[in-house]
Amino acid sequence: MEHENRLGIDDPQTLTEEGERIAKFRALELYDSEDFDLMETGTYQCLSLIHRYLLDEVFESAGEVRTANVSDSEVPFIPILFLRTAMVRISTMPQSTFEQILEKHVEMYLAHPFVFGGGLAMRIWLDAMLKRELSCVVDWSKIDGDAYNSAMVESPENSSKIAALLKDALTDAVDDRQVRMAAIDASFAYDGFDMLKVEDIAEDPRFATEDVVAEGDETA
Repeated sequence: MEHENRLGIDDPQTLTEEGERIAKFRALELYDSEDFDLMETGTYQCLSLIHRYLLDEVFESAGEVRTANVSDSEVPFIPILFLRTAMVRISTMPQSTFEQILEKHVEMYLAHPFVFGGGLAMRIWLDAMLKRELSCVVDWSKIDGDAYNSAMVESPENSSKIAALLKDALTDAVDDRQVRMAAIDASFAYDGFDMLKVEDIAEDPRFATEDVVAEGDETA
């Protein structure tokens, strides 16, 4: 984790570990709070709130839409010229069925609205939609990280693999804290953040629980 470090930490390894510690705790806090059920799901504003909630203590630009193009050799992310229009379009896409929610997930993946940490926020964003609309969430601990990342790269052309992975991992244990903690650990590991277990972080006295989500970016 890097970019606009708020913690005053110069050592990259220490910054990565402390950033992981804070973001994992905040992810669990969000899942535990009433805010997770009260968010306006499926919108860019909701995704921005989640991103800011996870990372605002670590990076100054958390929750802010990117202002430059990003590239990936395998995925044609949406150019900045069209990004804000895409955010409006994705926000208004239907989300009543699993198939519609999956399509929004893929479209947001293509939009890639943040420079860093977007995958972490997007998976919570997906869970919020699934819980609201279908009374289920993804148990990310049941999905291999390499398989997920590979399926997402392929999803703009063929979403059948990611659809199968997600369907097989759906659970109605939406309020099971042990399931959520295992899922957070797995989701973070997809992006290489696997030095700490959220169960241990949750017991760290340095972290105080709050039930208020920070205001998100209103640029879309």
